[in-house]
Amino acid sequence: MPRQKLYPDKNRLALSVRFPDDLYELVQARAQENRRSMNQEIVWLVQKALEMLAQAQRSGER
Repeated sequence: MPRQKLYPDKNRLALSVRFPDDLYELVQARAQENRRSMNQEIVWLVQKALEMLAQAQRSGER
């Protein structure tokens, strides 16, 4: 079964990021546990973090 893409090909941007060794190892372990590539895991984590921040901001505005 082919993997589902998290984002369309036409909307991709290459980005080089430097991670501290310990953070890299944590993300790498999560990616393996979730059966995702490092790139997919990083994109997923950033998306979730931004969703949580937006939700917290909406909650604070009430």
